[in-house]
Amino acid sequence: LSRACLALSVGLLVLSAYLGERAALTTEQVSVSGVLGNPWYGAVLFCLGTHALVWPLALRTIPLSIAYAIANPLSLLGILVVANRAFGEPITGWNAAGVALMAAGLWFLLSAPRRPPAEETT
Repeated sequence: LSRACLALSVGLLVLSAYLGERAALTTEQVSVSGVLGNPWYGAVLFCLGTHALVWPLALRTIPLSIAYAIANPLSLLGILVVANRAFGEPITGWNAAGVALMAAGLWFLLSAPRRPPAEETT
């Protein structure tokens, strides 16, 4: 369940980035009424709210340092691909290098020997 929640959380972050760009492109005036009248913003809030509910479920069995290290590069990669496909934003060599460095860091993090968590003292 935790892995599925982590994957859903990443998907929600990528989707909210896409919806946020749509919201920005379709808002004629930046004002409270302009934002509240734009359904794309409601969709962004729904995604981020759902993410806020799902993320803690992932953390029930996946340590925060591992979950965040997995979610961050996957979210970035997903957003780069969505931005390229949906909005024509280029994926540069710098983007690719950054994702590669994050992937290498993730590999090192996941390959490291793990110590059991310290016992709490009361």
